[in-house]
Amino acid sequence: MAFYVIAAIGIFVVMWLLVPKRRLRSWGSLAEKPKREKAKFQLPKIGFLDARKFTEEARKIGLDLPGTIYLYGSILTGALIGAIFQTPLTIIVGGFSGAFIVWIWLQGQREKYQEKIEAQTEQMIQTVAIVYGLNRNLPLALEEAYKEADEPLKGMLGRLVEEYRTGKPLKECLDEMGKQLPVAGFKMFSSVLQVVERSGGDATETMKNVADIVNKNRFLREELRSELASVKQEVLINVALGLLTLLILRFTITEQYMMLASNVFGQILIGGMLTYMVYSIYQVNKLTKI
Repeated sequence: MAFYVIAAIGIFVVMWLLVPKRRLRSWGSLAEKPKREKAKFQLPKIGFLDARKFTEEARKIGLDLPGTIYLYGSILTGALIGAIFQTPLTIIVGGFSGAFIVWIWLQGQREKYQEKIEAQTEQMIQTVAIVYGLNRNLPLALEEAYKEADEPLKGMLGRLVEEYRTGKPLKECLDEMGKQLPVAGFKMFSSVLQVVERSGGDATETMKNVADIVNKNRFLREELRSELASVKQEVLINVALGLLTLLILRFTITEQYMMLASNVFGQILIGGMLTYMVYSIYQVNKLTKI
């Protein structure tokens, strides 16, 4: 009986460590931060075990990741880790946790893609502004921007230039490119280009101002991301400590641990702790997404 009391106290202490503290200013501000526009990427509420869905989301950010290998491989790895604790519940929890973690990782890759595409968009707008300011030739300015661009923006801009050259309306070309380009300032840039095509004139300064807006938004997000990094780091450290505590219980006092894992109460306790660890990672990732 004494062992169960000690185990319950130990698990309570670890759970308390996992709960984000209000003393962290950045975490406190996250709980009350207003809703803001974000990239349209979320962990799927239904169908997160769908390998095809995983593959499709990866392709949207230029990654060729077979869902069958990455998603189901993560599920299998999680289940094997859960099997270490020798309870049916931890095997199930481990499998589902593996699926969630690989989706969270993919979301992190999406954020990196967002940063990269924003920097490229800023450079593209500046190039168009400079070249157009010299010769007042919009098709030439777009073509020069295409030559200077890097992937993945280069492919998008290349299609726009080619279609515009063959006579497709600029608005349609820009609208199609905008669907693939998750950058807030691009819509404003698109409007400027359409005005320039219709009316001509010098829009160099306006284009440069749009580039400045994209630049400022990007740097504001980088500063906020740096501030929130400490929150993520603390939660990940606490999760690692919680997992280490369970592993110590599993391998240093094996007999007592197996007594705990042999009854329903113990299985729920261990499985619940593992579930909360993964839930903590999910929550901090969700609240620190910008």
